[in-house]
Amino acid sequence: MTTEQREGMDWFVLANGNQHPAPDLDTIRLWQREGRVPFDVLVYHPTLGSWKPLNQIDPSRTSTGPSTEEVWYRRAWVHVFGFVFVPFIQIPVMWFARVFTKQTRWLVTFAGAVWMVLILASGSTADSGRAVYAGAQGGESWQEYGQTERYGRQIEREMQVLQELNSRNDGTLSGAELKELGERQSAQWRKIGELRRLDYHAHVESKR
Repeated sequence: MTTEQREGMDWFVLANGNQHPAPDLDTIRLWQREGRVPFDVLVYHPTLGSWKPLNQIDPSRTSTGPSTEEVWYRRAWVHVFGFVFVPFIQIPVMWFARVFTKQTRWLVTFAGAVWMVLILASGSTADSGRAVYAGAQGGESWQEYGQTERYGRQIEREMQVLQELNSRNDGTLSGAELKELGERQSAQWRKIGELRRLDYHAHVESKR
């Protein structure tokens, strides 16, 4: 290859640390298909502005065609956002489109696997926390009625009985029935009052 021929070449390939001129982009792609250069070999052309991996150049671009930008799914910023928000989509696309070098793809895949495990683990922890909270709300409802579990549960049961008595006063009872119901409600309130007194003393004793 003469010096004149070399100077007339605008495409260059970076292989083994050395720059090698190439006639055109189609030739570089032919070398890649023949296995003479890797698929992600760095290439340069003035229209690219910098060295770029061959696999990140728009496949529709030709040596004589117009200068076009690389396809959107090969752009680095697309994969950065995809990795953060939807790594389970970004990683397969990265491998399918052969974005980045193979070593970089493996590193991204490993980091993505760790990231997805952390997302799943945080979701599981949140669900467990909600379950524990719900259990505490339902299973420890006696705390709304008393300061000790023993009397709190008794008061809770007696309050349910009182609510049942109250529900019977639907406006259809006779005078005698209303009187009997009133007496039972009064007795229930006295029973609840006594349980609350015992609950208070039990609580005080437990603090000594």
